[in-house]
Amino acid sequence: MLNIGFDALLAATLLYLAYLAWQRLWLGQVAAAAAGLALLVLAAGLVLRGVAAGRWPLTSHFEFALLFGWATLAAYLLLERATRQPVFGAFVTPLAVGMLSYALLGFPSAERVARPVSPVLRSVWLEIHVLSAALGYGAGAVAAGMSVLFLVRERRPQAEGLPAAEIIEAATRQTVAAGFPFLSLALLAGAIWAQTAWGHYWGWEPKECWALVTWLVYLVFLHGSALRGWRGRRLAWLALLGFACTLMTFVGVDWLVEAARLESLHVF
Repeated sequence: MLNIGFDALLAATLLYLAYLAWQRLWLGQVAAAAAGLALLVLAAGLVLRGVAAGRWPLTSHFEFALLFGWATLAAYLLLERATRQPVFGAFVTPLAVGMLSYALLGFPSAERVARPVSPVLRSVWLEIHVLSAALGYGAGAVAAGMSVLFLVRERRPQAEGLPAAEIIEAATRQTVAAGFPFLSLALLAGAIWAQTAWGHYWGWEPKECWALVTWLVYLVFLHGSALRGWRGRRLAWLALLGFACTLMTFVGVDWLVEAARLESLHVF
């Protein structure tokens, strides 16, 4: 089921790229339909995995990678529905493809097997924390794709088929604003979960610190946009920095902990 969803998403990405190249309305419509199908099939795959395991499919690195890719696609489709700009898909769906490729190809088969949840993970706060983080990260991925599009538009102001820079920037700001409350809830729920699991709200662990750095970067983005009047390239690079911090939080910290042989409660 998950492989079928990935294939549908890959097809949608190729169609969005074709739309970018040839600007045919039907290409955008078929791409959106394929992306919607991918979203539904991936959701069904996650649900079936949860039913088979007898728990929410939220407790492993592999499952979060799947959820991250799904949330990126969901956030993008909401944006496309609101803006009617299928060209955005050519810059956003490749990120969802990348995350799902990491999930489906980057883990040994033994790590992809659904297992019972460990006692430390049995908490409703885990579900709130992980779901909120995935939705916030998905919005950040969409904003990153939009920022790449903005920088391309800025370098090629006469390029045909690309929306105006103001439209791209507005969509980026709206996406970050929509995702930020989920990042905030993820931090709050994670702290409460840590208290119930380990007896402290905050332990200054690498993953906690990078999650906070990610949240602060997006806070600076919103503060600068709303109160300082920041626009253009500065916001685009901040959105890209926020997504880089997101990837560091999700993937880089685990690699760092393993490479440096650090102790961490956040490696399961």
